[in-house]
Amino acid sequence: AFADCVSLEEFIIPQTIKIIEEGTFRRCKRLNILEFPQNLEEIRDRAFEGCESIESVILSQKFKKLGSAAFKNCKNLSMFVIPGVLSIVKNLYEIARDQNGNSEVEFTFSKHCFEGCNSFVHAHFYKIQSLILEESAFYHCISIKTMNLNSSGTGEIQSSVFGHCSSLAEIVLP
Repeated sequence: AFADCVSLEEFIIPQTIKIIEEGTFRRCKRLNILEFPQNLEEIRDRAFEGCESIESVILSQKFKKLGSAAFKNCKNLSMFVIPGVLSIVKNLYEIARDQNGNSEVEFTFSKHCFEGCNSFVHAHFYKIQSLILEESAFYHCISIKTMNLNSSGTGEIQSSVFGHCSSLAEIVLP
């Protein structure tokens, strides 16, 4: 719909939208202000791939699925939040430590979903039923320092999830 709109800087996604389709905003290099609807449940493959100016994404608790390479090469993305599932922030004090995870949630971070997100620093997963990190989910996130995988149920970490994460100094496993 808006792929390769290199001049697009701001977009308010209507509240009626539940799914952002594959490649919708792909390579909108100047897109930096996004408002996501409270009813959004899914972002499909490559929806925001190459949107280099996006700095933060805050989704609702209703969010359920993140497609492959959804935010690949979003180089300035430094904050990504799904309440009760994940907080990725620049500063540890920004993580809501008192937030409880949803023990009924099963969440999969699809292949390459955050590959090349060079501004991620700290990632904290909340206690959820099941956490799956598919192949290369955080590949080449060169600034990420800490990863807290706090899943209380079943989980899976596939190949190269943290490949070329050259600053990664600490991983906390359940």
